[in-house]
Parts: sequence; structure tokens; C-alpha cells
Amino acid sequence: MPLIIVGEGVKENFSPENCAGSQIDILPTIIELIAPKGFEYYSVGRSLDKNFYGVNYALFITRNCIGNANISPLEPAPLVPGEKINPPPNLPDIENYINAVRGISFWGIKNLSLR
Repeated sequence: MPLIIVGEGVKENFSPENCAGSQIDILPTIIELIAPKGFEYYSVGRSLDKNFYGVNYALFITRNCIGNANISPLEPAPLVPGEKINPPPNLPDIENYINAVRGISFWGIKNLSLR
């Protein structure tokens, strides 16, 4: 699903053309757009103005490919069948991000859940 952000002060090109993301990147994106410069916050996701792939429990996605996040090594497939994936994704970086997001999520469930 595409994410469309509109509003006063939102410029057409606030994010790079090759950005990609997932649900965990929506809130950091909004914070970056509305918070004062230098505002400090913590988030599992990253703002779309500096994010080039998205992950969830099953998949990863970039601007031009998608793949199963549950296999190693990752195997990207083009978003448009038959098209070449250009530029190729940084698979080790994506795999590290998948593992980090899963690790933080597991830690949060284990240690921060209401008892």
C-alpha cells in the first residue's frame, strides 16, 4: 500500500525517489516532519527521508524488489516480473535490519509486556 503524506509544509520531494518502508516507519516520518529541529526520540523504524527498505514479519521490500524475510541468504525478486533489479539491494544490510527489528520486538514483548 502506498503512503501519501500531505499537509502544510510537506514538500513534494521530502523523501528520496528510491525510499521504501513499512508500518514501523510511519511514526518516525511524521515526527521528523512536525517536531522542532534537534528533537530527540527513539523508534524501531526510520523516517522515510532516510530509509531505503521496509521489513515486516514475512517480507522485505525496496524500491525495486521484494523478498521472503524468513530465509537466509535473502533472495530478492523484482517488483515487476521480468525486470532486472537495478541497482541490486544491499542484502547483508537488509538482513541485519530484519534481525535488529525482530530482536528489539522480541525483547519488548518479553520485558515490557503488561503482567
